[in-house]
Amino acid sequence: MYGSLLMLAFLFVYFYGGKIPYMLFYTVLALPVVSFLLSAAGYFGFKYEQSLNNSSAVKGDKVTLKLQIVNRSLFILPYVSIQIFSGGLLSQESVIRNLSLQPFSKKEFFYDYVYKYRGCYELGVSGIVVQDFLGIFRLVRKNKMPLRVTVYPRLIIIDNMALVSRDLSEPISNLRNLHEDISTIEGIRKYNYGDSMSKIHWKLSAKMNELMIKEYQWKAADRTLFIVDLKRNPFTPDSNAVIEDKHIEAIVAVLRYYIHHGVAVRLVYHDEEIRSMDCNSPLDFENAYQTLAKVQFNQKVSFTDLIEGQIDYGINKPDILLSTSNLDDRLYETICRMKSVGYEISLVYISPEEIMGEKKPDTGQKLSVLPESGIKVYRINIRDEIKGVLEYGGR
Repeated sequence: MYGSLLMLAFLFVYFYGGKIPYMLFYTVLALPVVSFLLSAAGYFGFKYEQSLNNSSAVKGDKVTLKLQIVNRSLFILPYVSIQIFSGGLLSQESVIRNLSLQPFSKKEFFYDYVYKYRGCYELGVSGIVVQDFLGIFRLVRKNKMPLRVTVYPRLIIIDNMALVSRDLSEPISNLRNLHEDISTIEGIRKYNYGDSMSKIHWKLSAKMNELMIKEYQWKAADRTLFIVDLKRNPFTPDSNAVIEDKHIEAIVAVLRYYIHHGVAVRLVYHDEEIRSMDCNSPLDFENAYQTLAKVQFNQKVSFTDLIEGQIDYGINKPDILLSTSNLDDRLYETICRMKSVGYEISLVYISPEEIMGEKKPDTGQKLSVLPESGIKVYRINIRDEIKGVLEYGGR
């Protein structure tokens, strides 16, 4: 449009000449310079501020972004485009706000976001474009420091769960992973009502002519190993986000249940390297909860290799918890072999079949055979309620 206007002014002055045609021609010729200077002045006098009502939220909670835009210059800004990005899989996609600002004016906008999946996301203004009134020049300001919000997985409270192999009604000493080492006698005392008959020292009792009890040394038992699979599935980003979110929520629910009942857990996963966290108390759980909210599914090693690197087939056999969304032949054989040498194993399986749109008969057969060997299996489909499956779904 400007080129056409410039051509008309040139033809006008070429054929007619005179003061008015020349004034019109030079005015049109100078317009781009004037337009650029005005937009540059407005660009440097432009200011925006953004803030979040909360930098962290639980999945499903609302996060509000406040955006304030101020024109501090003497000139109108006719064309301003502000791109606001969501930085993740959200219920609301990125938007572009087109507006004009009068001199010394201010505008405020509020955007509500509801996050569907846990994780860390960037939020806010990604860039601002200021155009001159001719629409020829574009001055772009990139935002190099976006706001960040951490979305935590839902905390699912499990009231009753048969996942733990040991009886949770045992004395508190056992719940804190202590047991009596019957190979080491710490002392001898007289019999008290309720003492186990198996602890009676019969030879000494015969000499003393009264029942004497052997007191064994308390020894720390092995921690329950909770090994989780953080390998990404070969699906679309949207589908993987659904599976991974379900997986993390199940892990958090199981971990909380163990720690709430005093069972010490060693959480093992692979994030660029093999990492482990000892969870003995509510504070340890909170640290694990913070970590699991941000962890990425970027495991480079196979889940089977991760498991075999954490166990041995000797006398020391801690309880094993496994959590995965991929049950292949090698993992199935490893689980069966571990069970055959005396490991107590529980498996939490996040089924991707509803994402795939088809059933995997081989996987279904494996999951039906494992309980027959004494392995507790919890199969969680994408549409299942995690609480119901963990409380009543163990087989």
